[in-house]
Amino acid sequence: MTGAWGYIVRTSDGAVVLAGAGRLSSVRDALCAEMSACLHALSACSKQGMAKIRLESDCLNLVISMICLRLVFCFRMLECLFQ
Repeated sequence: MTGAWGYIVRTSDGAVVLAGAGRLSSVRDALCAEMSACLHALSACSKQGMAKIRLESDCLNLVISMICLRLVFCFRMLECLFQ
């Protein structure tokens, strides 16, 4: 299956500062396309030197996945600190 990704980066006031879109020649499902958009957006922000980023999405599955990944990362950091 093919698909596409897209993102918009805005300031805290809502002004658009970056945007991007592209095609996916092969994508497993909508969540993979959403993840691709997220990765492209984060990469673009990083290239512009942006460090303080708030990520928003209308894809609940992506949001839940990101929260779970953050929790796993935090727990692993705590495990390292208290070993």
